[in-house]
Amino acid sequence: MRAVIVVVACAAAVLAAVLEVLLVPLRSGTVLIPIAVLISLAGNVIFPLIARAAYDTAVATVAPVLCWLIAVVVLAMAPRPEGDVLVPGGGGEQWVFYGLLFGGVVAGCVTAVLTAPKPMISENRRL
Repeated sequence: MRAVIVVVACAAAVLAAVLEVLLVPLRSGTVLIPIAVLISLAGNVIFPLIARAAYDTAVATVAPVLCWLIAVVVLAMAPRPEGDVLVPGGGGEQWVFYGLLFGGVVAGCVTAVLTAPKPMISENRRL
C-alpha cells in the first residue's frame, strides 16, 4: 500500500506539471499572470511530503520531484503537430517558465533536505 501512495504522488506531480505548463501563457487582457509558479512551489512541497509519509527514505521524497521535472522539460521541448509550442518564447512567458522550473526544483530540493532523516549518534561515541 505504501508503494501505491508514492506512485500516486508521482502521478499527481506529473499531472500538476501538465497543468503548470499549460498555465504559463495565462493572461488577463495584456497582463501576464504567473500563477503557474505558485502552483509549482506548492506542488513540489506537498507531493514529496506525501511520499515521505509513506516511505521514510530520501528516494521516496525525491521521486515526485524528478517525475515533475521530467514532465515539465518534455512538455516544454516537444513541438505539437500543428507546429506551435506549449511555452511561447516572447512576451514574458519564458520568464514565467523559468520561474516555474527554478522555483519547483528549489522547493523540491529544500523539502527533500529538510525532511531527511537525522543521523543517529551513539551515546558511546566520543566527540
